[in-house]
Amino acid sequence: MNIIKTIALLGLFACVQAQAASFDCGQARSTSEKLICSGEKLSELDTQLDEAYRTAKENASTDKARRLKGEQLQWLRNIRNRCEDTACLLNAYESRLNELDPFADKQITCEEMKKSPELVFSGGIDLGSGSGSPIDVDYKCRESLDQQGFMLKLLDLAEKIRGENGPQICTGSIVHAQWRYYHFSLAEAGFSPGTLMRELPSVRTGTDWNSFARAEGTDDDSRTISYFQQWSEQSLFNHDLYQEFVSEVDRVLPELVKHYERKLGLPRQDAKIAAGGALRLVVQRAAGGFPRSELQPDSVLVRLVRDKQVTPDEIRSALNGNKGDPARHSEADIYQALVVALIKNRPLQIVSSLTGMLSPEALQRLGEGKEPLLSFAINSQENLEYLIRRKPPVNAANDFGKTALFYAIGSNNHKAAETLLRAGADVNQAYKSAKELRPDDDKCTYFALAHTKRTPLMHAAQHSDVRMLKLLIQANAHLDAADDMGYNALDYAVMGRNKDNETYLKSLGLKFGAPK
Repeated sequence: MNIIKTIALLGLFACVQAQAASFDCGQARSTSEKLICSGEKLSELDTQLDEAYRTAKENASTDKARRLKGEQLQWLRNIRNRCEDTACLLNAYESRLNELDPFADKQITCEEMKKSPELVFSGGIDLGSGSGSPIDVDYKCRESLDQQGFMLKLLDLAEKIRGENGPQICTGSIVHAQWRYYHFSLAEAGFSPGTLMRELPSVRTGTDWNSFARAEGTDDDSRTISYFQQWSEQSLFNHDLYQEFVSEVDRVLPELVKHYERKLGLPRQDAKIAAGGALRLVVQRAAGGFPRSELQPDSVLVRLVRDKQVTPDEIRSALNGNKGDPARHSEADIYQALVVALIKNRPLQIVSSLTGMLSPEALQRLGEGKEPLLSFAINSQENLEYLIRRKPPVNAANDFGKTALFYAIGSNNHKAAETLLRAGADVNQAYKSAKELRPDDDKCTYFALAHTKRTPLMHAAQHSDVRMLKLLIQANAHLDAADDMGYNALDYAVMGRNKDNETYLKSLGLKFGAPK
């Protein structure tokens, strides 16, 4: 009898009777035990509680398991066994079950994350696969990484790079689930970096982007880092956003290491590993589920040009090869290396060595359907003037219709804009029309499409200054041109909140083109 009573008290074994209670209902003596055995709901709760207790003990450390056993005994003696009716027992079981299994009530609170991180962040949570979730999670806990002030800009940049803000009809409902899992991971990284470290045993560490990117990691990590690098070399916009992200990582990582040391008391090496794991989450979020087909092996030339310390002689050697063993590089590899050299402002000797290997026809043919080659040279006047002498198409445009002149205007580079205009850049060449961009009227193609047929003057009115406007008007820019929504340059000055440009354009007699 003593053995049976002990089993009933601790609730350690499954029942042997038809009822789903955790003890032998044939030996039930107390009022609470009889109520449990006689009611289906209570019997089910007793079984659930027994399973939750077993799981909690299995996942707990030795000390924690000992505490759990004591807490369970106290609950049995002082709460459950004192109940005299079903309502009391239901309340007791539901409360205790939620203590042992935070998922039991389909809600995860900040308090539960703080109290039982080993249970909450066990890696088995089901947050759904669409717009709805079977579990309601508080994603705004102050301990979560997305609530730390020093993290906010980096997280915002990751969302900009991801670029996933379209309507659900275009993105699908899975984006909601991806958001939930990501923010749940940020909560885990804030509350319980230890479990995150166990889930990601091989993570990139370091206190800056370069050391993080070079560190050992999984194959998926390496592919993501490579994709990021290649993505940044597709356009000046990508490159600038990437550089801003990298700079922010350099600022945030040391702060994140300190955060883990001070707030959570981790040793420095563990804090660095935890910071690397947290950054990995952000990088994966930014990269998204990029198509593997977009990731191509980097050529020898591209890897050389990326190196800040590369010399013109090393580039020439790589292009020409050793005597009797000439190097063989495809035109596509040389062109991509040239793009990287331009976007990273490598010296003219390197740019000229690469350009010299390509014919004028190749410069035009290889650039078709991509960002205009001259746009990559905007930030180096020397390289820009050299390339123009090689006569690549000065009015080449990307898929949206953006020419190199737009890039010079956007960066407020007056000298580059003037150089392009002298070389024959069309001052009135506008973005493509909505019909050109959406030939099948597919609303998910450029889902935020608006203000197509924008001209360089409109772009300058919004993003540049009066000096740029005067330069374009002197080159015969059409002052009264309107985009597809009826907006003219004055409207764009207002959109850009550029009062100086607004005043200047009004002084020329320009009136608003769109209703206000």
